[in-house]
Amino acid sequence: MNKHRKQTIKKESKLTHAELKSKIFYSPKTGKIYKRYSYGLKQTFGVDTQGYLRVRINITQYKQHRVAWFYMTGAWPSDQIDHISGIKSDNQISNLRECSTQQNGANKGANRNSKSGIKGVYWYAETSRWRAGIQVNRKTKCLGYFDDINEAAAAYEKAAIKYFGEFARV
Repeated sequence: MNKHRKQTIKKESKLTHAELKSKIFYSPKTGKIYKRYSYGLKQTFGVDTQGYLRVRINITQYKQHRVAWFYMTGAWPSDQIDHISGIKSDNQISNLRECSTQQNGANKGANRNSKSGIKGVYWYAETSRWRAGIQVNRKTKCLGYFDDINEAAAAYEKAAIKYFGEFARV
């Protein structure tokens, strides 16, 4: 477990479920978090450098999807929370699930610098063909070289479903 993750767990564990519910209201249908004030509720949030919505409780900033999970389950997530749709601002409880780092990475889309625009498919200049590859347990597996981009995409999709199941982004 990395240093940042340990710090997150430490600061999260200080906030109790009862204290959280006294400070905020979370709507599971909309995914929005509202801070409680003496005059009523007010939606407040910030966005971090990774594009996740944040909320300040007391003096600490929290990622809203983690707060939503804690609000609904009464327990902080043991590892990561995945946005099923891939939309970081969609914090509806139906769009959130607990996952490992590998599962969370499996549900990410194609790299924004990708020439193919398809996850797991790359132009391989040495052979002038499309290469399909997948990373599993920090090891890259070559799935083959293809003349047709759609064949390469199909090879990645098949492998992603095999290795990542419901977390596969295809």
